[in-house]
Amino acid sequence: YLNTTIEVMKAGARLGKPVVVLDRPNPIGGLVQGNVLDSAYRSPVGALAMPMRHGLTLGELARLARTELGLRTDLRVVPVAGWRRGEALDQTGLPFLAPSPNLKDLESLFHYPGICLFEATALSVGRGTDAPFSQIGAPWLDVARVIAAMPASALTGVRLTATKFTPDRPGDGKFDGIALRGIRLTVTDRATYDPTHTAVALLVAIRSVHPDRLGIRAAGFDRLAGGPALRQRIESGAAAAQIAAEWQPALAAWLLQRRPALWYP
Repeated sequence: YLNTTIEVMKAGARLGKPVVVLDRPNPIGGLVQGNVLDSAYRSPVGALAMPMRHGLTLGELARLARTELGLRTDLRVVPVAGWRRGEALDQTGLPFLAPSPNLKDLESLFHYPGICLFEATALSVGRGTDAPFSQIGAPWLDVARVIAAMPASALTGVRLTATKFTPDRPGDGKFDGIALRGIRLTVTDRATYDPTHTAVALLVAIRSVHPDRLGIRAAGFDRLAGGPALRQRIESGAAAAQIAAEWQPALAAWLLQRRPALWYP
């Protein structure tokens, strides 16, 4: 994980030891999307001021961290041979290795940059099922009304379908053994899908259909979103498209800031 890498880099600097990163592809390619983290809200799940979906490799992130955090580490990145930033893992011929027990396949990784926000709500993200982070649900969820409330702009490259699932000993303790009404997400076009926009639109739609049920936990949500701004905009009743548009100036600035760390075309 990036946070672990940063801690190793700090230790290397203290001990005068070089740190070597054997780089790996970004499994979901190089698109950049979402809210940029507020530096005041750095944490182990958001160690750098970067977007929810950053499009970098671990080696590039380490290079960025060295500059942004002012580390004196002797950092040596061994690059991936032949990888291009637009390639997802299944285009490289490399095997899929689950980065977490609840990220079971490449499909879930494409949804994760946005659906992870639901961890800090009253809804299940599918932990304890065969498709965590590819579905959300709750016993009270009016699936048809929520899907109907989704704007077309948030459905580019993704299909939402009604489903049912029952979590079995989920790690988050949500709805163990309870049958849930759910929404399943399926990527239809990787090049146009924005999981951060889609997730925010789902949050807005659920809040409109179930005003008292979304159950955002402020501290946890702000940690995942990199600050309170996103939560505050959702709670103010802002439209998802408006929220996503407000991200663009910070995203443009970050794209310039990251340039010195880039290694791959």
